[in-house]
Amino acid sequence: FLMIMMVGGMLQSLLTLGVHLLFGQRAGRQFGHRLMCKTFGFVLPALFGKVEAEGLEHLPKTGEDDLCIYISNHQSSLDFAFYYALPHSHFEGLCAVAKSSIQFMPGFGTMTTLCGGIMISRGKGSMTTLLTEGAERFANGINVGLFPQGTRRVPTPTTPPKAIKKGFAVLAAKTGK
Repeated sequence: FLMIMMVGGMLQSLLTLGVHLLFGQRAGRQFGHRLMCKTFGFVLPALFGKVEAEGLEHLPKTGEDDLCIYISNHQSSLDFAFYYALPHSHFEGLCAVAKSSIQFMPGFGTMTTLCGGIMISRGKGSMTTLLTEGAERFANGINVGLFPQGTRRVPTPTTPPKAIKKGFAVLAAKTGK
């Protein structure tokens, strides 16, 4: 699956970059979001079977004024792809909050950047980056998705789950989302 994401992401990146250059950043981001929705909406069910989501009635639908912060536990490389496989009536755009090294990952990292991903360098200043760029994404009609535990790690009996970081709660409080 990771190879599909990398190769497919590189092809998606070229198309999205073309839209960025021809029609501007906003059109490029919207095109990239739609492209990833179509791609993952097809690829995930084809590889893994039907994607089911519970609680969609609690999410705002596209066209409503409410944007939101999507948060979930980060347990696999598929996590963010599942956001894009949700029924498309629930969002037009979603950007990822990711560690800055992701942007150098072929395909997936490029698409994350082109779709307005918020790249965080861990340590001092990361909260400021999250708040500033998160507010800008909301102002441009883009939802924000993040994994509050940071780097994925599946808990085992000897390694408990990672602590949840407070960034999503501070972003929600500062932006009213």
